[in-house]
Amino acid sequence: MKKTQQQINVIEIDTRDANYQTGIGRYIDIVSRNMPEYVHTYRIILYRTDATEVKITQTETELSVFYPKNMPAPILNGVIVHMWRQKIAQMENLILKVNCTGMESLAYTIRTQFYCKLIGVLHFSPQWIMDGNPHRKDNPFFNMDHVISVFGRGVEFLREMNCQRPHTVILNGIEPPKIGQRPHDDVFRFIFPNGWSPRKGLVKILPAFKKVAEKHKIEVLILGGKESGINPEELTKGLPVRLLGLIDDEMEVAKYYDMSDCALFASASEACSIAGIEAMARNLPIISTNCQGLAEMFDNAALYAKMAPDYAIDANEYAEHMCRIIEDKRLRNKLSVLAYARYLKCYTAKKMCKQTLELYEKLTNND
Repeated sequence: MKKTQQQINVIEIDTRDANYQTGIGRYIDIVSRNMPEYVHTYRIILYRTDATEVKITQTETELSVFYPKNMPAPILNGVIVHMWRQKIAQMENLILKVNCTGMESLAYTIRTQFYCKLIGVLHFSPQWIMDGNPHRKDNPFFNMDHVISVFGRGVEFLREMNCQRPHTVILNGIEPPKIGQRPHDDVFRFIFPNGWSPRKGLVKILPAFKKVAEKHKIEVLILGGKESGINPEELTKGLPVRLLGLIDDEMEVAKYYDMSDCALFASASEACSIAGIEAMARNLPIISTNCQGLAEMFDNAALYAKMAPDYAIDANEYAEHMCRIIEDKRLRNKLSVLAYARYLKCYTAKKMCKQTLELYEKLTNND
């Protein structure tokens, strides 16, 4: 990577539901630890909760704000700027990176008071585009200095948003994992790493688990937090699943990938799923819905279950794919090799971080 003596300060801004597993947290971790010493990374993380009061915790490098979902954005933004006003005022060559659409107003608020560069990161397919509403013209990136799309089709979404800001496709990536030994038993294990958010589709493929369990000895490891109003224990009663809940520790997550023989995805939409990259990097065959983001990621390294326009998934087709993976060792090995090759070609942390650093330097050197 290019060497320079100029210090660059980056504040990563992210908003997330406190109940969910999130790949964006992993993205921030990977980018920050692969930057050279002259790039200092800070975080402002906002957690939507069902609580009625605001809770704030902070360290030297991170401000975490747990806030009620109905809290007005101007009040929330004001609290955050007040908390970190002195810290931000001391930062030279400052870049704000907004990692989810939804908190751009905070970045714009900060820029009215401090000189900085803004980067918007398109980490997912906006719902209104997924729903085929071409008349809506929301453009949260309208005043960004640069926009990163983490998936190729994101460029089309930016165009449909009527976003004319400079933009770059930088695919997500992870470091090469250390792969442990899988259990030596007669249980075939699947991993579903995306939790219970409705758009991740887990509820729609639960019937497939029952069908497959009638023929084979299986276990499905389910990672991720709960969705309000959903009772995972009730929904999975009698099914061969292990509910692992929300896990933030990377080593703990890695343990369950190591136990698995195949990764499952059922999303209605994705951009560049960190969980999907983890599966590829660990040589796992993959079964997925054919949503555009996942099909772009996995290419020929997955078996695909078709989605209807209303996001319905044929559980019978999904179960057939699961049985094929269990029964056909040659197919399983082929998909494993293709998955790892695709990871090496497109989704390494080295490639992602090199391109990201080049953008940081371009923006700060233009001053």
